[in-house]
Amino acid sequence: IIANPPFSSNQDVKHVLKMYEILKPGGTLAVIMSRHWIFSSDRLCVSFCNWIERISAKEYAIPEGAFKDSNTNIATIALVINK
Repeated sequence: IIANPPFSSNQDVKHVLKMYEILKPGGTLAVIMSRHWIFSSDRLCVSFCNWIERISAKEYAIPEGAFKDSNTNIATIALVINK
């Protein structure tokens, strides 16, 4: 699964959790997300952060401005998750 879900209201976190749920064993999920969940004290984000660590997801920081040609100037992160 390759995705770039919407970022607002933790939609990206919710999408990743759902995508992982439907991902078949041996499958890979690659997703671009907001970095909000890394710093948030929101219960969902803290739980997500702990889960990402538990499943040994690979994290790749994408610097602010990397997508400025698409009118998106925020720093993002790419996650690669193998199931």
